[in-house]
Amino acid sequence: MFRWYFYCFSRYLTFKGRASRAEYWSFTLINIVILFCLALFGGDIDAVLTSGDSIKTLVNPLAGQPELVSAISIINAAYSLLVICPVISVTIRRLHDREHTGWWIWAQCIPILNVVLLIFLLLGSQRGPNQYGLRAPTSPSDIVPEGYMSPYGYFQAEDPSQQPYNNSNIYQRQPEQSYYRQPAPVQTNNYQNVGEGSVMDEMMKSNEKNADVQAGIDQGKAQTPAQPASKSSTHRPMGAEESSMVDYLKRLSGKK
Repeated sequence: MFRWYFYCFSRYLTFKGRASRAEYWSFTLINIVILFCLALFGGDIDAVLTSGDSIKTLVNPLAGQPELVSAISIINAAYSLLVICPVISVTIRRLHDREHTGWWIWAQCIPILNVVLLIFLLLGSQRGPNQYGLRAPTSPSDIVPEGYMSPYGYFQAEDPSQQPYNNSNIYQRQPEQSYYRQPAPVQTNNYQNVGEGSVMDEMMKSNEKNADVQAGIDQGKAQTPAQPASKSSTHRPMGAEESSMVDYLKRLSGKK
């Protein structure tokens, strides 16, 4: 609670953004307690006796020390002036959190409307981004990235990591936040890209040896038998009729 109190003082004149219900009421309740104690010790609280007389309530030990009472009254007045700006700024940010304009703050001066304003301040945060910000900070150390609302939705205006712009390190959406599936890696049949000793490497070497054996090259060094030709192959031995036809054509052409 006290962290929110000092956080509101650090945003003394910040009227933009959003403030959560915890931030607003932590700051407000602590201010109420401090102002009440200062008023009590300074004798600034009015009371009416049963006889109808109006008196200033004062703590009994300070009744005989008017100088100390006067000093506390001055502190009370100074603190009241000090917290005016933080109270206004955190109230406006709390209204922004409910997506209400900050001009609603003047409703506290109008009867009935001040009750409506109190209801706004008691309600929880609006879900999702609105025209005043992405969200309210969840803790005093939480940094909410700034952005803007467009007809197409809320857009982030700056890198949340607050890193300087660098061409070699452009901010990109993380894979788990991506709305599109990453493309699959492209596979290639290039023999040079195949790892040494891989399954594809062994298969290609085996095919080369089989081709050498079928062509009659390096048959002595071949370690694997030649694969039989498939039925769809165009190479087959000639039959007897085909051989006689070839001999006949050679005789006709004058070749014996």
